Amino acid sequence: MNSLPVMNRMRVLRGVCGQLFEKLQGTALFLQTILDNLGDSDEARELIRKISEIHLELNKSMGEAQTIANEIGECLLPAI
Repeated sequence: MNSLPVMNRMRVLRGVCGQLFEKLQGTALFLQTILDNLGDSDEARELIRKISEIHLELNKSMGEAQTIANEIGECLLPAI
């Protein structure tokens, strides 16, 4: 069985996932910057807290996706 097409697809998937996570993180940072400029109200602080949680979750999700992609790649390497 030739796993080269699967490896190529994994590389493409990894790249697409990376771009998606980068855009989502950029969006969270952008929103946080806007909120920082809005002032020091309770609502603004709560929104900043929620955006920070999203940022942390995105980092965690990206790390998990990278780990899974690496494990799949390692499983396929011996087949090449």
